[in-house]
Amino acid sequence: MGEANGTGHSAVVWLLVASAVLAAAIGVRAAIVDDNGSGSYDTDEKRLRRLLAAQNQAVDDANTYGSRGQRATYALGLTAISAALLALAGLMGAARSGRIALITAGAALLFAAVWGGSGFLL
Repeated sequence: MGEANGTGHSAVVWLLVASAVLAAAIGVRAAIVDDNGSGSYDTDEKRLRRLLAAQNQAVDDANTYGSRGQRATYALGLTAISAALLALAGLMGAARSGRIALITAGAALLFAAVWGGSGFLL
């Protein structure tokens, strides 16, 4: 373990030696890690590569569903804006401003449907 150069250092060295002996006596796996953690000591590279591939697939799935959720939320916001524009067009009536609000609301609704649907197709 090395040579102790003082009283405090010597005590630390002896504590490390005692803990190493104790861990060896009762089994390191039982003392320090659980069954899942101790499995990593017995693994090989092939098993780790399979685990890494499974974790990467889980990350890809999370990104896909996260992107779908963002698109759906954006489409919902556009739908709410379209509803407000439809209400505005109803208040304005058949005047030019009412027709513009109605056309804008229709375009926003169409874009919201396309944008929300694209999250499930892409």
